[in-house]
Amino acid sequence: MKKLQVIDLVRTLSILVVLAGHLQALFINNGSKYYFLEYLWFKFWLNHGFGVSIFFVVSGFLITRLLAQDEQGLYNPDMRNFYVRRAGRIFPLLLLICLIRIAVNFTADTKTIPFQHCFGDPKSITSVILWVSIATFSMNWYKLSLIFHPVNLGLHWYVLWSLSIEEQFYFFYPFLLKKLGGQRNLVLFLALMILLGPLSILAAWQYYPRDNNFFYNSFAAFNMIAMGCLLYLASERYHLMLKTEKRKSLLLCLSGLLILWVVYFHVYVRIDYWWTIWGNNFIGIAAFLFLLGGLHMEFFEKKFWSFLTLPGRLSYGIYLFHSTVLFILWPYLGGLNQWVAFFFFSAATTAVAWLSFRFFEVPANLWVRKVTGRPAA
Repeated sequence: MKKLQVIDLVRTLSILVVLAGHLQALFINNGSKYYFLEYLWFKFWLNHGFGVSIFFVVSGFLITRLLAQDEQGLYNPDMRNFYVRRAGRIFPLLLLICLIRIAVNFTADTKTIPFQHCFGDPKSITSVILWVSIATFSMNWYKLSLIFHPVNLGLHWYVLWSLSIEEQFYFFYPFLLKKLGGQRNLVLFLALMILLGPLSILAAWQYYPRDNNFFYNSFAAFNMIAMGCLLYLASERYHLMLKTEKRKSLLLCLSGLLILWVVYFHVYVRIDYWWTIWGNNFIGIAAFLFLLGGLHMEFFEKKFWSFLTLPGRLSYGIYLFHSTVLFILWPYLGGLNQWVAFFFFSAATTAVAWLSFRFFEVPANLWVRKVTGRPAA
């Protein structure tokens, strides 16, 4: 399947803002002596949660594109091939992350602040509920339940909430495509999912007013994935028009960037609960418009962008490894300028993710395909 450079560029931006937000949460770095850089850093990391929302949109697009390129078509997917590919992509690294967490528990000083922040309560690994939530991809619901009985799971486990939501959606998505059987029914279903996102949070607020933890319920993120699925359908339908009428593609890109700029840099979701709902929807719309135009512009496929696509291609590994890298680098990052610390943190995490992808994930994926008798992609 042909790589789309604009997709990797968007994923690079998304993973970098997530790393910035998690780094800043430590408050271990020095501010810049230049006001502009200090202000820019503040705006960069502040709404880092929107980075995950963009990931969901991109993920929905890529999965729908993958299924559509199956020989049997989008509405009659090869179930076995899809789930084997998914298992080969997800499980090896997830298993490695679990083993790292167990090993760290017995080799590191569990009473330090870095350990508590990155890995949480050392007793958490004995929790049956935790391991069940990881195995069943229901970490987001477990995380949501902790508002009643708080437990410090640490950044290492907390990030699995978004992976859980993705896998929940993709568990039923191929079955749903077969059942719906056509584009009209699929569009109606995706529209329903998009509507259920904000409604699910509003319904939860009836019982627990203005608690933004309810963003972790599955439906609140399914709508972002649904936007990504809809993006693929729109890009295919209007492909010829947008490929030939460059101004329309450019207008879509600029519209998406404008919405992203206004919402990301001029909204502070931490003090405005309503933006927990509408902010994510506007960010999803921004990503939709930008990519709908960008996918049909040769500008984003030029070679000079290629060096920026690596973190995007490795975003899954970066997302799961960054808590471990942060734990290791903690003594060295403290006291550094925020931008310098961010550079070293991002570079180190990308390097670890590349090594894992090259020497562990790819071989493991090929082994899964060989064992299951499925051809390599």
